[in-house]
Amino acid sequence: MLQTQAGKAAPSGPPQTRPTRKWRWFAIGFLVVFIGMLALFEMNAMLPSGTGLMRCRLWQYYMIEMRGTFSMSNLGPASGNSSAAMMMAFVHILFSVIGGAVVMVLAGLICKTRP
Repeated sequence: MLQTQAGKAAPSGPPQTRPTRKWRWFAIGFLVVFIGMLALFEMNAMLPSGTGLMRCRLWQYYMIEMRGTFSMSNLGPASGNSSAAMMMAFVHILFSVIGGAVVMVLAGLICKTRP
Protein backbone atom coordinates (compact mmCIF):
# COMPACT_ATOMS: atom_id res chain seq x y z
CA MET A 1 0.00 0.00 0.00
CA LEU A 2 1.09 3.53 -0.65
CA GLN A 3 1.35 6.10 2.11
CA THR A 4 -0.22 9.52 1.58
CA GLN A 5 0.89 12.80 3.17
CA ALA A 6 -1.58 12.45 6.03
CA GLY A 7 -0.20 9.03 6.88
CA LYS A 8 -3.24 7.14 5.67
CA ALA A 9 -2.90 4.25 3.29
CA ALA A 10 -4.05 4.97 -0.25
CA PRO A 11 -6.37 2.32 -1.67
CA SER A 12 -4.68 -0.01 -4.06
CA GLY A 13 -6.32 -1.02 -7.31
CA PRO A 14 -7.20 0.73 -10.53
CA PRO A 15 -6.75 4.50 -10.53
CA GLN A 16 -9.88 6.56 -10.09
CA THR A 17 -11.11 8.13 -13.32
CA ARG A 18 -13.36 11.13 -13.74
CA PRO A 19 -17.00 10.28 -14.27
CA THR A 20 -18.13 10.63 -17.84
CA ARG A 21 -20.15 13.66 -18.78
CA LYS A 22 -22.84 11.89 -20.75
CA TRP A 23 -25.55 14.16 -19.38
CA ARG A 24 -23.99 17.07 -21.28
CA TRP A 25 -24.36 15.18 -24.55
CA PHE A 26 -27.95 14.33 -23.64
CA ALA A 27 -28.68 18.01 -22.91
CA ILE A 28 -27.14 19.11 -26.21
CA GLY A 29 -29.19 16.60 -28.20
CA PHE A 30 -32.34 17.45 -26.24
CA LEU A 31 -31.95 21.19 -26.85
CA VAL A 32 -31.15 20.80 -30.55
CA VAL A 33 -34.29 18.72 -31.15
CA PHE A 34 -36.45 20.87 -28.84
CA ILE A 35 -35.45 24.19 -30.44
CA GLY A 36 -35.42 22.68 -33.93
CA MET A 37 -38.99 21.49 -33.56
CA LEU A 38 -40.08 24.87 -32.20
CA ALA A 39 -38.58 26.64 -35.18
CA LEU A 40 -39.31 24.21 -38.02
CA PHE A 41 -42.37 22.10 -37.18
CA GLU A 42 -45.70 23.50 -38.42
CA MET A 43 -49.16 23.05 -36.92
CA ASN A 44 -52.70 24.08 -37.81
CA ALA A 45 -54.30 26.46 -35.35
CA MET A 46 -57.75 28.05 -35.29
CA LEU A 47 -57.85 31.75 -36.09
CA PRO A 48 -58.73 33.83 -33.02
CA SER A 49 -61.99 34.82 -34.71
CA GLY A 50 -62.91 31.16 -35.17
CA THR A 51 -63.54 31.53 -38.90
CA GLY A 52 -60.74 29.32 -40.22
CA LEU A 53 -57.40 27.65 -39.78
CA MET A 54 -53.94 29.06 -40.12
CA ARG A 55 -50.63 27.27 -40.51
CA CYS A 56 -48.05 28.38 -37.94
CA ARG A 57 -44.80 27.27 -36.35
CA LEU A 58 -44.93 25.19 -33.20
CA TRP A 59 -43.90 28.06 -30.92
CA GLN A 60 -46.70 30.20 -32.38
CA TYR A 61 -49.15 27.32 -31.90
CA TYR A 62 -48.22 27.13 -28.21
CA MET A 63 -48.70 30.90 -27.84
CA ILE A 64 -52.11 30.81 -29.55
CA GLU A 65 -53.29 27.87 -27.45
CA MET A 66 -52.06 29.43 -24.18
CA ARG A 67 -53.80 32.69 -25.00
CA GLY A 68 -57.02 30.79 -25.74
CA THR A 69 -56.74 28.74 -22.56
CA PHE A 70 -56.11 31.65 -20.19
CA SER A 71 -58.35 34.28 -21.77
CA MET A 72 -61.92 34.90 -20.70
CA SER A 73 -64.05 34.34 -23.78
CA ASN A 74 -67.26 32.74 -24.86
CA LEU A 75 -67.25 29.10 -25.78
CA GLY A 76 -66.94 28.35 -29.45
CA PRO A 77 -64.55 27.02 -32.04
CA ALA A 78 -61.81 29.51 -31.10
CA SER A 79 -62.05 28.97 -27.34
CA GLY A 80 -58.92 26.80 -27.30
CA ASN A 81 -58.20 23.13 -27.24
CA SER A 82 -55.86 22.64 -24.31
CA SER A 83 -55.93 18.83 -24.55
CA ALA A 84 -54.51 18.94 -28.09
CA ALA A 85 -51.84 21.42 -26.99
CA MET A 86 -50.94 19.23 -24.00
CA MET A 87 -50.65 16.17 -26.25
CA MET A 88 -48.44 18.08 -28.68
CA ALA A 89 -46.26 19.27 -25.79
CA PHE A 90 -45.91 15.65 -24.62
CA VAL A 91 -44.89 14.51 -28.12
CA HIS A 92 -42.51 17.47 -28.40
CA ILE A 93 -40.76 16.55 -25.15
CA LEU A 94 -40.76 12.84 -26.03
CA PHE A 95 -39.02 13.48 -29.37
CA SER A 96 -36.53 15.75 -27.61
CA VAL A 97 -35.73 13.04 -25.05
CA ILE A 98 -35.24 10.52 -27.87
CA GLY A 99 -32.94 12.98 -29.67
CA GLY A 100 -30.94 13.55 -26.48
CA ALA A 101 -30.61 9.80 -25.91
CA VAL A 102 -29.42 9.22 -29.48
CA VAL A 103 -26.75 11.93 -29.20
CA MET A 104 -25.64 10.57 -25.80
CA VAL A 105 -25.28 7.02 -27.17
CA LEU A 106 -23.40 8.22 -30.26
CA ALA A 107 -21.06 10.34 -28.14
CA GLY A 108 -20.42 7.36 -25.85
CA LEU A 109 -19.60 5.12 -28.80
CA ILE A 110 -17.31 7.71 -30.39
CA CYS A 111 -15.47 8.43 -27.13
CA LYS A 112 -14.93 4.70 -26.47
CA THR A 113 -13.43 4.07 -29.91
CA ARG A 114 -11.03 7.02 -29.74
CA PRO A 115 -7.57 6.13 -28.38
